[in-house]
Amino acid sequence: MISKIFLSILFLGTFFCSAKAQFLNDRDSHQFVIDGLDAIYNQEFDKASKTLQPVYEKYSGHPVSYLLKATNLFWRYQPIEANPAKAKEYLGLLEQCKREAQKLVKIENYKAEATFYLLSSHGFIARVHHHNHDYIKAGLEAKVAYSFLKDGFDLVEQNPDFLFTNGMYLFYREQYPETHPQIKPIIYFFKGGSKANGLIALNQAGQKALFSKVEAKNYLGGIYLKYENRNAEALRIYQSLVQKYPKNPDFYLRYVQSLVANNELAGAQKAVEKLRLFSGTDQKLGYLLFKGLIADRSGDFKTAEGFYEKVLLLKANGGHTDDFVSMAKLGSGRIKLANGNKSEAEELLEDALAMAEYNWVRSEAKKLLDEL
Repeated sequence: MISKIFLSILFLGTFFCSAKAQFLNDRDSHQFVIDGLDAIYNQEFDKASKTLQPVYEKYSGHPVSYLLKATNLFWRYQPIEANPAKAKEYLGLLEQCKREAQKLVKIENYKAEATFYLLSSHGFIARVHHHNHDYIKAGLEAKVAYSFLKDGFDLVEQNPDFLFTNGMYLFYREQYPETHPQIKPIIYFFKGGSKANGLIALNQAGQKALFSKVEAKNYLGGIYLKYENRNAEALRIYQSLVQKYPKNPDFYLRYVQSLVANNELAGAQKAVEKLRLFSGTDQKLGYLLFKGLIADRSGDFKTAEGFYEKVLLLKANGGHTDDFVSMAKLGSGRIKLANGNKSEAEELLEDALAMAEYNWVRSEAKKLLDEL
């Protein structure tokens, strides 16, 4: 009798999960998601909610609804970590996504779908904890996320969004210990990566993925700027993103940065002024930094140093703060060194090297310090 009840419950549970888990093959709903995400990336958040409403209704209580609502919230209140009330709401949605996905992942036919939701929710929660310097919580979430990430390598044919996560892992598995050699003893225990294959997967994700197509392009452009010195390719990516999402402050920031990186100074000088229309901390910091870089590369070192000093005085806490501050310290240190102020220059250059992740910043800082 007990076994019969148990089997009945199991059957009902399986039927319930099956009814909720058809999203991966629901092409009509996919189009709503594509259109909704386009609205989110273009800062049209109310339009996104209306566009996604059919998905929310059809998949009420399904992890996809919680993940989409969390994505809308994340972009609407970015940086969300600076807004405690919205950060709490964001984490709550991701926790709900996790709970519902855990029900689905136990059913083999829906593993490709549920694994992606679990990987995304654990990963996004880890990102919030990391930003808040709660590294223990971040590490615990990341550890769980890693188990789903490994599963994703075998599920990519069923779910092309794993091209994004696979690509990110393959690239950063090799890049991160190069930039942070202190973690090499730990990273040894993780599955090996390949920068080349990681970039291939990210390129493919930018063409084939559903949820992560735009994110793949954005991260790929950032990698080209930061680590690969492929600035012309980064500019092409951000030009296309800005054309499609002209209201997105992060894509526009990267577009201006790409112009500067390619020494298209006239275009950068014109484009940089639009950054003043955005209220984000990264945009405020980026405006000052890029004005400094433009002046620096135009030979106006006095003006450049003034902008670099403004960057260093601005107490920012955005996603690009450390990168932009390291660039300002490098530029200011180089100018002070040229003016004979070796002690201040050395301090700035050492700070720049310690916090820098951009290869060109690290390389120039090392070179200047070696010459002291």
